[in-house]
Amino acid sequence: MYIVVLGILFATLALIWGVRKHMMDWIRDPGQQGPAFTLTQLRDLHRSGSMTDEEFERAKNQLIASAKGVSSKADVEKRGST
Repeated sequence: MYIVVLGILFATLALIWGVRKHMMDWIRDPGQQGPAFTLTQLRDLHRSGSMTDEEFERAKNQLIASAKGVSSKADVEKRGST
């Protein structure tokens, strides 16, 4: 019984660690591939305790900035094609 509980605990911690690592990598370098998370996903991670307030704010601001950048780039490309 204890082994099962420890296994579940270990799997949960590994999942949280993986999500946080992926999120922090994306915050440091969002890259050209688009956002790794949606705002809803970020909120869910924050509410579940997987993210601190500071991590959530940084990720949210990065997501918004990325969306604005994509929108601005699309506007420039649209104007260039007309």
